[in-house]
Amino acid sequence: MPQIVQVVPDDNLGRNRAERRRQKHNERRQQIGQRPALIAINDAADHLGIARSTFYAKVLSDLETVRIGRRRMVVMESLDRLVEQLREAAAG
Repeated sequence: MPQIVQVVPDDNLGRNRAERRRQKHNERRQQIGQRPALIAINDAADHLGIARSTFYAKVLSDLETVRIGRRRMVVMESLDRLVEQLREAAAG
C-alpha cells in the first residue's frame, strides 16, 4: 500500500545560508521598526528595482557611500533623497 506523504511548503527552499540570515535579520528589523543607516550595493539596487550593473552605471555616482573594510555601503539617507528627486522630476 502506498504511503501518503504530506508536502509542507518551505519558505527557505532555494536560499543559501546568507540569504536566510539576511531575511531573518530584516524580519526582526521590521518588527521593531528600525531602518538601517547603511545598505549594501546589491540591496540598494534591489530597493530601487534595478539591476546591479545599471545601479553601478547610472545611479552610484549620485549617492553618498562609505567604505567599511573592503565593502562599499550606500548611505540610506542619500538613497531616499535620490528617490525623492526622481519623484519630483517625474511629477513636473
